[in-house]
Amino acid sequence: MESKILNKKMSLILFFILISNLYAVTLNCPDGSTYTGSIENNLFNGYGEQQWPNGDYYKGNYKDGQFHGKGILKNGPNLYEGDFYEGSYNGNGILTSDFGYKYIGSFKDNLFDGRGYLVYSTRESWKGEFIKGELDGTCIHTFANGKKEELFYEDGMIIDVYKPLRIMIKILCITGLIISLIFNYKHFRMKNKNV
Repeated sequence: MESKILNKKMSLILFFILISNLYAVTLNCPDGSTYTGSIENNLFNGYGEQQWPNGDYYKGNYKDGQFHGKGILKNGPNLYEGDFYEGSYNGNGILTSDFGYKYIGSFKDNLFDGRGYLVYSTRESWKGEFIKGELDGTCIHTFANGKKEELFYEDGMIIDVYKPLRIMIKILCITGLIISLIFNYKHFRMKNKNV
């Protein structure tokens, strides 16, 4: 009895493999690329692989002809591995560039967006919040020698977070100086009255 059930399961598995291979096609596309994968409604849908003549490639999921879901895209100097949504980097991913940097974190519309870690080949790095491709908010900057500093960015520009603190310290110092002068003046007047 068990062998009959096992044979039925094996037959079912082989049937699904055969069916999935029947729907995998290889096409030469107008842009010169070659696509191997699933097609539904005359569009790339499901898992597929696309190779361009210049060496660029995509391996991953498609939806309605666009990169969608998990995938790996080699595009010029960049290699991206992660989430796609309607053809763009969206979600979590890793972008490695031949220009000497690597970004690990969140993406939105092909830009760094959300928590992320950017490191250069020099080992200098930034860890923090990105908005539309720019650092924004508190960031930990690590130098190549391992020294760290906390910085505050707004729209990709460093903002001096210590400026308000320095102003407050100056105000307290001036206030203390004024109080000291008043106290010393009163003390001096009282001393001179007694003479």
